[in-house]
Amino acid sequence: MASNMSTIGFVFANDDEFRDTMIRLVTEAREYHAAPPGEYAIWRSRSGAEIWFHVEGTDAVGVNERAIAGLTPFFESGAATKLVLTAPVRREGYNAFEGAFEAKLGGTGDDAGYPLVFDAVNFSAHADRRMPGRCKVRLTGFAREVKAYPSEEAYYAAQTREPAFAAKSFVPIGMFAAADGEGAKEPPSSYAALTGRVTEARMLDNEATLRRFRWLSVETLGMSIDIVADPEIVQGEIAAGATVEVIALLFGRIMD
Repeated sequence: MASNMSTIGFVFANDDEFRDTMIRLVTEAREYHAAPPGEYAIWRSRSGAEIWFHVEGTDAVGVNERAIAGLTPFFESGAATKLVLTAPVRREGYNAFEGAFEAKLGGTGDDAGYPLVFDAVNFSAHADRRMPGRCKVRLTGFAREVKAYPSEEAYYAAQTREPAFAAKSFVPIGMFAAADGEGAKEPPSSYAALTGRVTEARMLDNEATLRRFRWLSVETLGMSIDIVADPEIVQGEIAAGATVEVIALLFGRIMD
């Protein structure tokens, strides 16, 4: 089964291998972003894959008082999408560096556009910003399912239920949060279901693990979005011009 880590080429035989690799990569980080309660230390791959380490404390408190609280995998896409952030999302069990935002895509006013949720790799640096507010976000979908069809016509011919999703569609399925046993709703997740046209696709190499992963740029409803995927979950042949169905978690980096 694919995970956020395997989606960008991180697969480990056991917990020790995972821990040793992450310790090595955090020492190789060359970019740091200050954010309460410490800083993000960012390891970047030549492929575009990234690990954002959550480092508590700063250099001022001394090495022995710094600790890695967690990490978030990411893939740095080239294009930025204009969104309106509407509310922060905090989840039980997350550390102070982690969280998501509810947002709107498109439209001409703060209350217009399509809703979505994305996990922000630089959440704590923006959690207190005024909302609603416009910003640019580099979005990437970390795929859990990818089905590819050679053409739009082949996509429609394969659908067995009516009405089928259009060949370009976007549904923020994680916003339909289930209620818990007491009737309270869980915080929304960043899961989305989308269909769209592949404009570019490549197999990429993660040099830290020597494992490969798939990257594709997809034109979907209202935007173009990067998708990364563990090759084992891809069904069908991905090529420019293909139509794809994707289930993914959305991750984003706020750029302003």
